[in-house]
This record gives sequence, structure tokens and C-alpha cells, in this order.
Amino acid sequence: MSEVEQQTMTGPGTTLKAAREARGLSLKAAAERLRLTPQVITDLEADDYTNLAKVYSRGYLRTYAQFLQLDVAALLEAHDRIQQQAGPTVQRVKVIQTLPDESKLSWKLMRFSVLALILLLLGLVLFWWFEQDRQEQALNTAPNALQQVEIQGLDGSSEIHSFQAPLAETQVFTVEPEPTESVDIESESPSSEPHAAEIAESEPGSETAAVATEQAEPVLDEAVALPVLAEGHGQFVAEFSGECWLSVTDAKGKVLYSGTKRAGEQLEVTGLAPLAVRIGLTSSIAKATYNGEHIDFSHYGNGKTARLKLGQENAR
Repeated sequence: MSEVEQQTMTGPGTTLKAAREARGLSLKAAAERLRLTPQVITDLEADDYTNLAKVYSRGYLRTYAQFLQLDVAALLEAHDRIQQQAGPTVQRVKVIQTLPDESKLSWKLMRFSVLALILLLLGLVLFWWFEQDRQEQALNTAPNALQQVEIQGLDGSSEIHSFQAPLAETQVFTVEPEPTESVDIESESPSSEPHAAEIAESEPGSETAAVATEQAEPVLDEAVALPVLAEGHGQFVAEFSGECWLSVTDAKGKVLYSGTKRAGEQLEVTGLAPLAVRIGLTSSIAKATYNGEHIDFSHYGNGKTARLKLGQENAR
């Protein structure tokens, strides 16, 4: 080993111990003279600074070197060299100790994220399942929701009426002419119309001939079909023979109509069933239907009001 390497490896502790022994001082005697503990003297001579802070170790070393009348600067330089060599090792150990904590934090964050994602997916599946079940129940109850109607009179009495069975197919009503005396009317050119008018005035049977002519027109066919409505909806139609106040509200409480109708007018409203209908004067309604089916008010007298629940299953 060269002299430079030997100087680098040698710490101040060896020099301190040799100087103390040369003076014939024990560890205890040196500690009492310096007012330090024997352990501090032992650590300084062994170059062991693990139990001493860097600031205090330099101060103890300076005091001990002055007491033994040694070169203070050279000993402090050797002390700093040893501290620099030991410094990176200590710092590296601290970094290694912090790695497990960061790993645990990352693992906890990942577990929390996975758990949150699972809960979100579970919530979406439950929502979809309940929505499907609700729609199926609505489909099952819809065909039976239009079977009965509740009518409430002004005196507080309440009656339940069933609708007539729905028409299996479209009914066609044909207007046929009534039997009348046959009258032969020849087609004439426009120039002969005045002559036909004279005949109508002079002959007693001309009125019958005119009626027969009107009845001889082409037969009119009127088709009455049930309305096509969205699922779960109902349609209320009423024709009025007199002034009448009424209101119509759907299942969600939305007011579809509220006002007064007069003779000859018609009301047609469509909404989510059941429809709540309040009628101020039933005798002013000439005709009323719900989804094309007739509503009978014949058992109500004049001045009667009515409250109807149209399309309500098992109405009471």
C-alpha cells in the first residue's frame, strides 16, 4: 500500500489515541479533564461518529486535539474525509427505506379504482334490469287498462260501467234510399232546365220527384274505425248539444283541456291513461267515446255532473 493510500485510510482517531497514551493518560482521566464522557473519547479514537452529530463531532475533535497539542487542521481534514466517504452510503439506505411506502400507496390506489369501477358497473346493470322489468309490467297491464269507467254524480254517488266489447273489424254503415214512387227523369241538356223547373211547379208530384232524385245519388259508405294510439295512451272524444264545462287530465296530472264547449262543438284529446274527466252538465253531451267505445250517460238526469276515470283497471 502506498503512502498516499495509507494517509487516506487513516483517520484522526489513531493519532488521538497515540498522543493520549504518550502522555500517560487513561480514557477516564482524559474525559474528566475535557468534561466529556468516556464513551465520547472512545468514539473519537475509534473514528466512530454514528452516535455523534457531525457538528458536535467536529467540536469534540477540535477540543481533544488542542488538549493533546496536535495539528487541529490536519485532524479536521481527516475527519471530513471519513464523513464524505460514509455520507453517500447513509443516503442510499434512506432512499431504499422509502420505496415500500410508495409501493403500498400505489397498490391501495389501484384497489380503490378497481372497486369503484366494479360498483359503477353493478349499478348500471341493476338500473337496466329494473327498467326492463318496469316496461314488461306496463306491457302486461296495458290490454286490460281500458275495460272500465267510473262515473260520479253530483250527489256523490259513484258507479262503474264496462265498455262494450271492441269491434273485431271496421264497421261499415251503408245509407240506402227509402222506397218511393218511381219517377222517370230523363237526362236533358242545359237548355232544357227551365222546362224542368216549370214541370216541378205545375205538377203536384214534383216534390216527391225531387226527393227521389236526391235519394238516387250514389250510396255513401261511412267507415268507423278505432283510433290508433301510442301504447298506454287513451283518446276521449265528445260532441256537445249545449253549453258545458269540462276538464281532462292525464295520468301524470297534466291538464289536457279545461274550458267550456257550446252546442255543435267537438272535443278530442289524447293523453297517458288513465284520463280523469270532469263534466259539469252531462245532459249537454250528445255523444262521448273513449278509444272509439261509447260512454253511456242515459242514467244521469238533467243538471248532473260526472267524474270519470277512463282507462283505469279495477276502478272503484
